Amino acid sequence: MIAWFVLPAGQLFSAIVTKALQGLPTLAAFDHNPDMADDTFLLIDRAVRYSPGVVFNPQMLPLIADAAMTGVLVQHRWVTQLMCTVTTPIPSN
Repeated sequence: MIAWFVLPAGQLFSAIVTKALQGLPTLAAFDHNPDMADDTFLLIDRAVRYSPGVVFNPQMLPLIADAAMTGVLVQHRWVTQLMCTVTTPIPSN
């Protein structure tokens, strides 16, 4: 049985991450907003650890993967490290 708070928390996570990733559409945006990129991927990392279902679903995973691919070349150590940490558990076919 799913706890009563999981659905609203998942919806809140989706709304926050979607809005944040809209602010990071290009590599230049990652360079100009390193704190947003860092905080966004830190939030995603925590969600992967504590509630992976809110990350690994058909709505969120493509958005997160696209952003990670866009920002993987960013020159900010913590952002790049978090992107690698978040994408490591994604299963490959």
